[in-house]
Amino acid sequence: MHHILIVDDHPLYREGMVSALRAQMADVEVLGANSDEVLRLLGEGYTNKEIARTLDITERTAKAHVAAIFEALAADNRTQAVLKAQRLGYLRPIASGP
Repeated sequence: MHHILIVDDHPLYREGMVSALRAQMADVEVLGANSDEVLRLLGEGYTNKEIARTLDITERTAKAHVAAIFEALAADNRTQAVLKAQRLGYLRPIASGP
């Protein structure tokens, strides 16, 4: 029996992953200025409806921005998108506690 150990905190692994994700995030910039704001609001836990109200856009447009961010980050959900964006430096982790 062979065991394979994947060390995802190894610097070379992280650098490769971060580089790949940064390249994917370049696609988000094509969407325009709202994408940065949508990503920030995602990080704060806003729903699509809340994003739309805050940015004065339609909910459909908010969903399109969120979907594009998911695709650019290769994320399946909001949590993955936010964590990847934080890892890449696009979002600052929210401080917990007082």
